[in-house]
Amino acid sequence: MNNLFLNVLTISVLSSFLILTVIIIRSLFKKLSKNYICLLWGLTALRLMSTFSFKTEFGIVSNTNYIRRDIYNAVVYPSIIYADNGIDTVSILSFIWITGVIIFISYFIYSYFSLKRNLEHSYKLKDNICLTDRYNSPIVFGVIKPEIYIPFSTNDKDIDNIIMHENMHIKRKDNILKILAFVLLSIYWFNPLMYIAYKLFGKDLEIACDELVIKEMTADEKERYALSLLSCAHKNNLNM
Repeated sequence: MNNLFLNVLTISVLSSFLILTVIIIRSLFKKLSKNYICLLWGLTALRLMSTFSFKTEFGIVSNTNYIRRDIYNAVVYPSIIYADNGIDTVSILSFIWITGVIIFISYFIYSYFSLKRNLEHSYKLKDNICLTDRYNSPIVFGVIKPEIYIPFSTNDKDIDNIIMHENMHIKRKDNILKILAFVLLSIYWFNPLMYIAYKLFGKDLEIACDELVIKEMTADEKERYALSLLSCAHKNNLNM
């Protein structure tokens, strides 16, 4: 467990530079397609999921084991110096870390089954489209056969646009990507940058989805689409 924690700590530090880089890029290049930004988030996710060593062009970083030892000396070892003799600080930190992971995963499981229970009595409209009175904004639920749940209060003129938006999320596998993002947040919960990345990634997914939906639309269709999304957002804010 201690080795696993130190490895996670190492990857967290290395990935922090990538997260900061993506944040800076999306801030400086506001007109850059969010689909490209999502690709950068994807590279960051791969780094977070990786336990392999790598080399840079200039040889600055040569081996993950060396990095892990440096991080141990910089972060963990100083706390041991000031700790009482006989206290295994690494084990304590490992225990705190795994406890946090368990809490996050438990929250996800609870939220999943709570959402599933609330959606059980929804009305089947057609195909994978359902109507629900439990939520004020559209929801995609499910992994293998995801379904779209639309609030009963949604205007008829907005339904088609909302379905296009949510179906694009399904086509892009955004529902799976969001779960993966939360799993990574659960593992690296101790890193403040992960919360910022998680929030920004969610926003970028939404905009990237909209970019693809309106790509082939006329000006009038784009306006109606935007109004439909604004209507849903307004209703959701009123009921928060």
